[in-house]
Amino acid sequence: MMAIESLPAATRVRLRDGWLLVGVVATLALVPLISPSRFYVNLAVEVVLLGLWAASLNVLIGFTGLVSFGHAAFFGLGVYTTGLLIAKLGLSMAPALLAGVAVAAVAALLVGIVIVRLSGIAFALVTLAFSMMVFTTVWRWSKLTGGDDGLTVSRPPLDLGFVRLDLQGAAQFYYLALVLVLCAYLALSRFLASPVGAALQAVRQNAVRAESIGIDVHRHRLLAFVVAGATAGLAGSLYVLFRGFAAPDLLHWSASGQVLLMTILGGIGTLYGPFLGAAVFVVLQEVLSTYTQYWMLPLGIIFILAVRFMHGRGLLDLLRAMRR
Repeated sequence: MMAIESLPAATRVRLRDGWLLVGVVATLALVPLISPSRFYVNLAVEVVLLGLWAASLNVLIGFTGLVSFGHAAFFGLGVYTTGLLIAKLGLSMAPALLAGVAVAAVAALLVGIVIVRLSGIAFALVTLAFSMMVFTTVWRWSKLTGGDDGLTVSRPPLDLGFVRLDLQGAAQFYYLALVLVLCAYLALSRFLASPVGAALQAVRQNAVRAESIGIDVHRHRLLAFVVAGATAGLAGSLYVLFRGFAAPDLLHWSASGQVLLMTILGGIGTLYGPFLGAAVFVVLQEVLSTYTQYWMLPLGIIFILAVRFMHGRGLLDLLRAMRR
């Protein structure tokens, strides 16, 4: 049998990442079995869902070179589409989830057609403006969305025709979320490892040079924007089923800032870095909020210090450097 050391470097990296993913998933699968309370299961659900949301943003920032200040809009569209279909129309879980993803993807397509020609601060500000438009619509349309009071959403069973699963328990829903997040992660990995993903990285490094060798910069940016929006919509659709409540705060600019913080904290340019950033963010939030209601202040200080002393690198890069 060929020794691992004799394999090409790229193959060794893929094998290492594959085994790392298997180990992480196996560890996460054991959480409901070893957790002493429902609290830790819910904490794990929040980490994987927010991690998926942050990973979708990293498709734009780390692989396409587009910084979005309004990524909460697509997360919120998933939240409210799924929530309204279940709360108002009594739709079952599967079509409500698919609708949340579809609405976020269509919104990303329509917005992306207009803004993918922009870059830098112009792109970031237009995404912020779109997010605040969606936030204001949800907040003002109280007859439909509940406005500032929010919207209570029940968790229906998952009916696939040949099987019907009751997901009222924390552990049952946790495994559903884990499976769907894993599928989304693998789909994103495959997308970014494809020739399209290589073209996106070429666009990120130098859009002018990429266009000169025949890459359609605007079309590839639009594709990345739609993929990121649809993935954020899936995270939002699962999140409203997890929380059982939809609130306009999930679409606010501050929510976009939080997911941006998770992405940068974990590491830009990877898919698993944002999950690490989400885990650190959620744990710090839980710990700090037990001591003060102004938990964002110490969290912001920690973030500033991390950026300052890690020289712009994420936690993932820091762990790699420590290992070397």
